[in-house]
Amino acid sequence: MTKTKLLILIFILTSTTMFGQKIKFLGVDSTMNNYKGCFQTSTSFEYTFSEELDKQISVGLVKTETSYYLFNRFSVGGQLFLALPRGERFANGQTYNCNTFGVGFSGVMRWEFVKLDYHSLFVESGLGMIFTVKPFPPMGTFYNFTPNFGLGTNVKLNNITQLTFGYRWQHFSNGTGIVPTNPSYNGNGIFLGFRYKTNRK
Repeated sequence: MTKTKLLILIFILTSTTMFGQKIKFLGVDSTMNNYKGCFQTSTSFEYTFSEELDKQISVGLVKTETSYYLFNRFSVGGQLFLALPRGERFANGQTYNCNTFGVGFSGVMRWEFVKLDYHSLFVESGLGMIFTVKPFPPMGTFYNFTPNFGLGTNVKLNNITQLTFGYRWQHFSNGTGIVPTNPSYNGNGIFLGFRYKTNRK
């Protein structure tokens, strides 16, 4: 784990005390727990930067999501997103421009493993596809799979709105065998957004 990842992880985990609340694992006694059977929508902004030295690439993403709580702490959902890769890739003694634009979709699962009165921690995992105007990364294809995972926190603003932020690892590749070299992108990023409970129990 890199120093940056470690610092982000420490910040998110220690932020559970910023509201002076005692952590309660797997409890169901808070106002943020009564979500089973509810829908949420969210809008978030994300910025990732390549963890590989030969790919000086950043990707900005805007995501919109609708999710459904199967249980009080566990939800599944779907995302639509816009992506704006920027930067350069160095390969075979050449520099390749990575500036392009893409749209995509993804499924996501999220488990809120700590829930307090005004604060929660979650882990999530997603998988989808992105389609770009030109091949990304260079020497790849116009489409890629987009597995990702993240760790974050939700902060209650009112009965229906939450501020959400955290860390997310993002991958882009088209799968082994589609093209001979199968270039990929691995990025570490941060995200910030808002979540809205769209129905009440």
